[in-house]
Amino acid sequence: MNNRGFTLVELVATFALSSAIIFLLISVVIVIKNIYVNYELKTNLIINQATLSSVLNEKLIDEEMITRSACNDSNNCNLFYYDDYIVKLFLDRGTVKVYTYETLDYINAHNLSTSDYTPSSDLINYNSKIYYLYNPYIYKLSNGTKIESLNVREDLNFIVIKISIKNKLYLDKDFGINLVYRKPI
Repeated sequence: MNNRGFTLVELVATFALSSAIIFLLISVVIVIKNIYVNYELKTNLIINQATLSSVLNEKLIDEEMITRSACNDSNNCNLFYYDDYIVKLFLDRGTVKVYTYETLDYINAHNLSTSDYTPSSDLINYNSKIYYLYNPYIYKLSNGTKIESLNVREDLNFIVIKISIKNKLYLDKDFGINLVYRKPI
């Protein structure tokens, strides 16, 4: 007799071996995908951390600060007063916002485009000067990320700003910022 086919045992063994190899390959692909997603999230959090730190450094270090105060009796909102501009740092529904308000003298002296300014309804009047909102920065949160706190502490020589930002995948790591500014003497 001429046997040209496979036996049932050979077919079952081939199917079982093929299934095991496919299962292992799918498992490896899922693990690699999860590693990629976790590192992408962590990278985005670190980039956002650096960007927020850079924005605050740029806004707060330029000139000599005159004074600082909390808005609405809350440490989640702070105003930093300078000679020609005001920086407002606050939490709004879990988002960090950094607003800069500038005088018309500052705008004209630095040749800034008036098209970047908001309508005149968003103004601050301080020390007989009117400050216009310019180029607000809003820190966008990644999915699963929340801002736990914004604390600004001031003593005789320093202002300490601490923004605590956590993600549900990295509960033990704080992706926030800690900035210390030395007050002018």
